[in-house]
Amino acid sequence: VLSSALAATYRAWALNTRNAALTEYTNFTFNSFTTFNGVVLAAGPSGVVTLGAQGADNDTAISSRWRTGKESFQSSLHKRVPRIYTSGAFAGDMLFRTITTEGGTRTYALPFNGVTGVQQRRVPVGKGPKSRLWQFEGENVAGSDFSVNDILVLPTTLSRRVQ
Repeated sequence: VLSSALAATYRAWALNTRNAALTEYTNFTFNSFTTFNGVVLAAGPSGVVTLGAQGADNDTAISSRWRTGKESFQSSLHKRVPRIYTSGAFAGDMLFRTITTEGGTRTYALPFNGVTGVQQRRVPVGKGPKSRLWQFEGENVAGSDFSVNDILVLPTTLSRRVQ
């Protein structure tokens, strides 16, 4: 028996066909999307909305996060990642995370430096963990706008396959 008291959960996925990157959107009540005159429109029970034109959701900062897939850097050996660079436009503070199968998650702050245009920034990672598989994640702070063009990861390959 289904109850109407259950809260509806909405999920949408977008696949970038050029690089097979999958993006998940949650709690959007839209049932259709279109692009008209270069503007993305979404329609749902409450009407038609222009996407990407607002910086807040009913005056609430929009939290956003991205994460890469697991990367082995084409080697079964363990690696350290002492240097990471990211290119993009950042309008506020960001958090950057390294996620490893052996060392867990570590979070690094990437403070806003006052430059609003596209720039390359060094993520201040420590010597930290070693692992075979690595993931990287970025998250905005207080709903600040950002766009990431790319990340450059320079791993150091170690001589061991196990910890």
